[in-house]
Amino acid sequence: MKAAEGACPRTAFAAGAIVLAYVAVFWFLLPAFLIATGLRLDALVPVALRPEGAALGLGALAAGVVIMVVAVGQLGFYGRGLPISHLPPTDFVTRGLYGRFRHPVYLGYTLAFGGAAALLGSFWSLAFSTPLLLVGWLFYVRFYEEPVLMARFGATYLEYQRTVPLVVPPVVARAVSRAARPLVSALRRALDALARRTILFRTGRAIFVTEGLFVAAGTVVFSQQLATLLVVQGMPRRHIALILAASALAVLVFTRTFWWLGNLDGLRGQPLHGLKRVGYVSWGVPVAFLSVAAAASAVWEYPFLMIMDVFVRGMFIQYAFGRLGCLTYGCCWGKPCGHGGVEYRNPEAKVVRLTGTAGGRRYPTQAYSAFQGLALFALLNAVASPALPAGLLTGLAFMLYPLSRAWIQFHREHVRGNGGSFASALAICSVMFLAAWALLMGLDPRPGPASPLPWNFPAFLSGLALWPVILANAALAFFAAGFHWKRIGTW
Repeated sequence: MKAAEGACPRTAFAAGAIVLAYVAVFWFLLPAFLIATGLRLDALVPVALRPEGAALGLGALAAGVVIMVVAVGQLGFYGRGLPISHLPPTDFVTRGLYGRFRHPVYLGYTLAFGGAAALLGSFWSLAFSTPLLLVGWLFYVRFYEEPVLMARFGATYLEYQRTVPLVVPPVVARAVSRAARPLVSALRRALDALARRTILFRTGRAIFVTEGLFVAAGTVVFSQQLATLLVVQGMPRRHIALILAASALAVLVFTRTFWWLGNLDGLRGQPLHGLKRVGYVSWGVPVAFLSVAAAASAVWEYPFLMIMDVFVRGMFIQYAFGRLGCLTYGCCWGKPCGHGGVEYRNPEAKVVRLTGTAGGRRYPTQAYSAFQGLALFALLNAVASPALPAGLLTGLAFMLYPLSRAWIQFHREHVRGNGGSFASALAICSVMFLAAWALLMGLDPRPGPASPLPWNFPAFLSGLALWPVILANAALAFFAAGFHWKRIGTW
């Protein structure tokens, strides 16, 4: 077996070991993980497939296997290699199925898996695990395999990317792009306007940044949502007031702690200077809510998973507001992009201060995160039902969030002062995803008193009585995220 030029290892034994490892992962471990996830969701939320699903599944399985076999054969015949990143073909293949799609093996694999899920009669293996597989390999090719191919083949692969689709045919992609152009242009103008609003106002030596206003607004919306849902779950107001206050303080402490952990190298020589610098990291938010839920469960004996289901139904709206605040402040910024994106020209924006470059378009990663938060908020509240087991919303939230967060991380520019390293962020995403998966595997499938109950207007009105606490939380959030002294970035 011949490996690509310059590839390592070169020996037949090592190449055989690589092939066996790929077979074990992609033909046994990965399908087992995906099927186990789907079957577990079937047990937690039973949904029956229609009888004709089995016949369609058989057709999809057969078609997927044929596509894979043909694609592997063409890669071997034309490219003299295998569909394995560590044993790549020596020649660039653009004929056959590779002239229709850039990764036909992955497409065939996904189609075959979806067909097998339908044959098994597993609704969630089809509706959840198959899209999860699709997202997984799109991640892989977008951020690993295609950059490697670009490095090997340069302009040839760039032209291939332009003319041969990944999944969506070019004619469809162009039609969607034309239809969305007016909306995208309006959105770009709005993002540019936000990027110019770094400073909210100044008074004497005190500087208040616009980020504080967004964080405070998000705190109000989140706190009202949290109060409403805790009323729905039957919790008395005095306990809700304490949870609201504890949540605000815990978020402040843990987001600041994560900032310190991410900046230890820079602060080692001047630790006291770190006390004056403004900095928070959003990974502290879920840790704060987990801590408050655990404390409330221990002190008052409320079900821990009930409280966490309430937290996840509100936290992502706060996250969305906070990320728009990041956009105004210029933190958590994206990599430069050739077109589109957001442009920072304000010299006081963090990205300009730390990189020394103004102008030029960057991926609007803060806006991506805001849309991510809004989507998760809408999804988790739309599916909330007393028919669900307690903890299911928490498990889904902490599986879906790190997947989309990881995609955003690939578009961020990871330099000192930009919210931690790339590797640490992906490590946290992986830990969160696996912990959520383990939670789903261990949930009691029976609904009960701790199951998530739907939002209702009478509970909303009852929660309004807690506005003194909510406004105090908002004031704390405004000063913590918005107040600077003498110059931006310091207290």
